[in-house]
Amino acid sequence: MKSQILNFVSEVRSSYWYTPLMMLVMAVFLATLTIQLDELHLLDRFDKIGWLLGGHPDGARSFLSTIATAMITVASVTFSMTLLAVTFAGSQIGPRLTTNFMRDRVNQRTLGFFVAAFLYCLLILRTIVQNDAENMLASNPGELYIPQISLLVALIIAIIGLLVLVYYIHHVPNSINMSNVISSVGKTLFNQADKQYPSGVAEGAKNAEIDISPSYHKHLITVPSHSFGYIRILDTRRLIELAKDHDCVFQFQSDMGDFVTISTPLLLVYSCNPVSDKLIEQCQKTYALGNERNQEQDLDFLVNELIEIIVRALSPGINDPFTAINAFDWLHLFLNKMASKSQPSRAYKDSEGQVRLLTPLKGLAYYTDMIFTNTRLYVCKDYIATVHVLRVLRQLSMSTGKNNQTLFDTHADALSNDAKKGMNNMSFVEFL
Repeated sequence: MKSQILNFVSEVRSSYWYTPLMMLVMAVFLATLTIQLDELHLLDRFDKIGWLLGGHPDGARSFLSTIATAMITVASVTFSMTLLAVTFAGSQIGPRLTTNFMRDRVNQRTLGFFVAAFLYCLLILRTIVQNDAENMLASNPGELYIPQISLLVALIIAIIGLLVLVYYIHHVPNSINMSNVISSVGKTLFNQADKQYPSGVAEGAKNAEIDISPSYHKHLITVPSHSFGYIRILDTRRLIELAKDHDCVFQFQSDMGDFVTISTPLLLVYSCNPVSDKLIEQCQKTYALGNERNQEQDLDFLVNELIEIIVRALSPGINDPFTAINAFDWLHLFLNKMASKSQPSRAYKDSEGQVRLLTPLKGLAYYTDMIFTNTRLYVCKDYIATVHVLRVLRQLSMSTGKNNQTLFDTHADALSNDAKKGMNNMSFVEFL
């Protein structure tokens, strides 16, 4: 159940409906509050300050109508600008990165502020019209109802709206700047690596200690997927608790970010006792599936976003090696972080020291191969990018310890050889 909640929260964060909806609710509460305060006539003593308080219902209606019209117009403009930024991201940066723009809090809050201001003005305007109608029916046409506090709050909202609009206009070009896009993904990747490595949520066991006791091989079954989609959220803690409660061992068959169909194996269960349908159902609930991958727990997805930027930047149609260099700098930072972490383990123990979960081994070597193998074909065709990547590999080889030198030197030699073939045997020895 926790994984489903986390998946819902992730979808809400990347939506344009939740934040504006919450701000609309806040507008209703604010209008109710100011109307109640107006009924107490707290500002009657300031009736001589003309610029502060409205003097006639007709003027108040015009004032609110003007603000409401302006707010809904600006909301339309901001929504159009947001769609333009998302469209640009999809065509120039890559479709996977559109989610980053959808998750942008500034975009969500700006749209929410203007539609909430529009609703607030409508609610106050309705109160003035309603009270005028009641006074006419009660034969009190001379009794004027002017919600002074509500009008003052509307004025403050309008002033804040101008500031929000100015900041939003500044924010939009910054949000589609390639350096800012890459740094946003890179920082998220760096922070996720900090959270997940050493990966797992229980005490890690050495890889040499992952032999499963023969007694657990008595009942061996697979837990199938109950639905279809990409694995977005996985509640690892809950899996370890279930394995401990039922005295069994789980082994991943499908990894984070994999696309699964109905009946695709999710887990392999080693158990001394027969595995109940209830346990299978509980295991299935630890997985949250969706129509697309996300960045909550999926390091591969974040790495692939940066790889996609590199591939697009080095394509003949764009030919922008400096954008690729920027992305490689953040991948360099990520690999340094991975090298500083202890070697992740495939096996994780419960609180009593018993191995309960076997996971795929994804460490420095896995991500190094993933990054440089997938980009080599594109990098080797550009001299500027080749030189920079060779320097990155040399720095990684020197800074991550002798145990990893062979790993990075192998990729440097492969890139150098491919680059020589594509650039008329140009030498890159000085960069190795």
